[in-house]
Amino acid sequence: MKRLIAVITLLLAAFAAFAAQGPPPLKLGILAYRPKPQTMTLWQPVATYLQSTLKRPVELAAYDHSELSAAVRRRMVDVVVTTPNHFILLQHTAGLSAPLATMITHEGTHELSGYGGVIFARADRSDISSLADLSGKRIAAVATDAFGGYLIQMFELLEAGMPLPASDRLLLTGQPQDRVVEAVLAGRAEAGFVRAGLIESLSLEGKLDPNRVKIINRQKLPAFPFILSTRLYPEWPVAVMPQIDEELAGRLAAALFLMPRGSFPGPAADIHGFGIPANYDGVENLLRRLRLPPFDSAPEITMADLWRRYASWIVVLTGLLLLLTVTSAGLVVIYRRSRQSLRDVERLAEKEKLLLASLAEGVYGVDMQGNCMFINPGALTMLGFTEGEVIGHNAHHLFHVREEENFPSSYENCPVSLTLQDSLKRNSEDTFIRKDGIVLQVALAVSAMRHENAVVGAVVVFQDITERRRTEEALKNSEARFRRLAENARDVIYRMSLPDGAYEYMSPAATEIFGYAPEEFYASPSLVRKVIHPDWQSYFEEELTKLLRGEMPPTYEYQIIHKSGDVRWVNQRNILIRDEDGRPVAIEGIVTDVNERKKSEEELRGLNVDLEKRVKERTVELEAKNTELARLNKIFVGRELRMVELKERIRKLEDGR
Repeated sequence: MKRLIAVITLLLAAFAAFAAQGPPPLKLGILAYRPKPQTMTLWQPVATYLQSTLKRPVELAAYDHSELSAAVRRRMVDVVVTTPNHFILLQHTAGLSAPLATMITHEGTHELSGYGGVIFARADRSDISSLADLSGKRIAAVATDAFGGYLIQMFELLEAGMPLPASDRLLLTGQPQDRVVEAVLAGRAEAGFVRAGLIESLSLEGKLDPNRVKIINRQKLPAFPFILSTRLYPEWPVAVMPQIDEELAGRLAAALFLMPRGSFPGPAADIHGFGIPANYDGVENLLRRLRLPPFDSAPEITMADLWRRYASWIVVLTGLLLLLTVTSAGLVVIYRRSRQSLRDVERLAEKEKLLLASLAEGVYGVDMQGNCMFINPGALTMLGFTEGEVIGHNAHHLFHVREEENFPSSYENCPVSLTLQDSLKRNSEDTFIRKDGIVLQVALAVSAMRHENAVVGAVVVFQDITERRRTEEALKNSEARFRRLAENARDVIYRMSLPDGAYEYMSPAATEIFGYAPEEFYASPSLVRKVIHPDWQSYFEEELTKLLRGEMPPTYEYQIIHKSGDVRWVNQRNILIRDEDGRPVAIEGIVTDVNERKKSEEELRGLNVDLEKRVKERTVELEAKNTELARLNKIFVGRELRMVELKERIRKLEDGR
């Protein structure tokens, strides 16, 4: 019994320790087609965004092709972002899920959900101008399994009827693809295969003069902003491993769909966002045509072998069984494909239903006439409708209103209508009206729904931002009131950012007190060192150091040199602003002109000194007079005593007579 109690106690302790650990980290594995540090820099903001949105740790790792395949086999990653061909291979061999989303990049005003490849040679190679000229040439590529840097160019050669390069005519450089360009320019290869966009990137980085290369089989697609030699294929998919449950996969997909477009600065700006999963059938067709994994297995005995060995038997059997074979095989294939397609559709529909139900955001889809085909519980809750009141009805007329007027807006200007017409993705803020008449401010993202490359409707994802808009309006009004107070204050009000020391704001009173306009302080933050009187420079630096340590008194005074050359006294009060981690991020303060007060204090100090001098002089004078009075008093007292003595002697003489 004691052992049983001990075992139960240990199990409860283990369970409590496990429960206290919190959710395990979500491991995000990215294929690196540029240097790994550059890939980590590119994807880190996405990982940070997912960590904040999903409320769980997110770990990011960059791999090359072989490393990522090994990580997937060993279940070292949960989410995989890789090339389309690598995704299809992992889907067939490692149980990777169907794509949750497709990455969207951008160039200028173009949102790109597809990419292609480039075939190039040195500009001075006059013997290479077309695909036919590549026959027998030495070609540089990053690797034979690189989709954007090798396979799609090989498919173009295959489609053009050109022989594929032999292995001894390939120079495989390995990642990153920059090495391919270096090999061609150095003459180690006569032509090169790279992903579209690399030539432009190297040019912007100053690593390549684009005039040194020529493009082979150039394609002209107005909507695609990069140099291109091939047809386009969908951008990289995002998929999850089997260990990720459907609820987490749904939340991840929603977070990717709702990630604001173009929200990352710097290098991460290359990742513009994520959209509805693209159709990767074209990629699968390419792999099948090139007989590449996972479609590289071939029968040991080909039809040519059978024909050579059993030609007569084949002719006889073909004649007898042709009709039966054609009809039976056709029916079997059709039946099997129909059943498989039905199962696939049912599974996909169930997953989509679970995904929509798990989203807190509103999601609905419309057909080409704007009639609602589906809507999730989150949208119904926000809008106050039941599913039966929405399905089959025109969504625009049901709950879409103009922002400035509470009645249905023009359907022609509706972002959903525009997307149905031009199939472009749109992100905007708009207004919906609930069933009870309450107007909602919403942020919405509209994407086209496609079937076999034809637009068949649109999907709308929206969030209720009514409270956010109210908060923003209140903040705007508060800032306006503060600015009015600051603009009319006689004191200088300022805010300085740390650690750079740049002024974020300085009120107009700076012109009166310092003689310099606020714009001059914005342009040159070090101007404050010029304004402070040299005799007070070290004092000012000491007080600033104390402030950063949290030891500075709330107010202090020092002298400045006005732009006119006048020396003035000012009083300064500071507050040190810290972030959530306690790090100093700014100094806010008020500077007051106390020059007149200082003059009055100086005059009063002079009057006090003069008065003290006069008191001392009067005291000396009175002491001298007191001494003289004492002397005279002594003289008079002595004379009186002698008079008394004389009178006494006279009286005695008279009595004796």
